[in-house]
Amino acid sequence: MNTYAELYHAQDMRRCSVCGSPFASSSNRAIYCPDCRKRITNRQAAERMRKRRALVTQ
Repeated sequence: MNTYAELYHAQDMRRCSVCGSPFASSSNRAIYCPDCRKRITNRQAAERMRKRRALVTQ
């Protein structure tokens, strides 16, 4: 039998838009699980730095 806490927790779970795994988020805007968010953030930072270096060398 489910308790209220289990039902409430199940409703708070969101699905990652990359891997589909469920994760709890305090933000209503989060779309990535923590693991995917870290990978995507690192990839975006690398891309920004690559573009900055390309502009400097031109």
